[in-house]
Amino acid sequence: MEIAQKTLGTLLVLLLSVFLMINLHELGHTAMSWVLGDHSAYYRLVEFGPDGLRCIGCNHYDVTGLGYWSRVLVPLGGVLATQLIFWVSLYLLARYRRLRGAYAWVWLGVFLLDAAVQVVQALPANIAAIHAETGVDMADVGWLICSRYGVSAAVFKLLLALAGAGYLLLAAKCSVLVMKSGN
Repeated sequence: MEIAQKTLGTLLVLLLSVFLMINLHELGHTAMSWVLGDHSAYYRLVEFGPDGLRCIGCNHYDVTGLGYWSRVLVPLGGVLATQLIFWVSLYLLARYRRLRGAYAWVWLGVFLLDAAVQVVQALPANIAAIHAETGVDMADVGWLICSRYGVSAAVFKLLLALAGAGYLLLAAKCSVLVMKSGN
């Protein structure tokens, strides 16, 4: 019975963590849009169109009033929000040992996973064919950078993959050190 309760508890924490991560990711885009001047920005958790499900985590903002760097920062706002939560959570786990446990690993993993998902979504994107924001965060950032600075999509994707892998390794290593520390 105890195993079933722990499994159910872990599943509930996983579902809650994913729900919160998606919402906080989208709120990150919306907040970044608002901070950068688009006060009409909003998001919907789920959006349906005439053909069914249109998107999960749909962010709506007006790019026409945003400058170049604002257009780069808005797509980054989501992953910046989730990673801020990851690092604050890791700090709290380092500071308060009693918070550590299986549920903490699930929580950290879900929020860290957002960074990996953003990289993985961008790698197959045809960045050279993009002519306007697509809603694929890192592909949009890649398109903006490649079109402005003449960087090839292949170079951007390679750098993105290397930076993403390095970041994930660093974050995972820090997580393990915190979880294993006696403080």
